[in-house]
Order: sequence, then C-alpha cells, then structure tokens
Amino acid sequence: MNPTVTADNMNFIQRAFAEGGFVMYVIAVIAILALFVIVERLMKLKNLSVDKKRIHRSNLPHGCCR
Repeated sequence: MNPTVTADNMNFIQRAFAEGGFVMYVIAVIAILALFVIVERLMKLKNLSVDKKRIHRSNLPHGCCR
C-alpha cells in the first residue's frame, strides 16, 4: 500500500487547492468574509421594522384619504 496522496484519489476541492496554490487561499478567505457579511446583512434586514401605514400615506396623492 502506498500512503502518498496522488491526484487520482483527491477530491475536487483538494485538487483545486493543490493546483491553485496561494491564490486559492486568498479566494477562500475572501469567500468566507463575504459569507459573513451576507449573513450579517440578512440578520439586520430581518430585524428592521417598517411603519406600513406611514409609507402608504406618503404614497397617496396630497389631500386624499388622510
């Protein structure tokens, strides 16, 4: 049995990192940071509240239905 890892037994991600070198690590870090920003923005958006009556009133023509 040969314990060394060859390109044949590597999955796609392992092979991409092995062949991509340093640049793949930079891309991975940027992707993780982007994911954190997306999750944080979604959490913030979920917690926002909107006064629907005020928005509705502001979209009506002046002098109508106030």
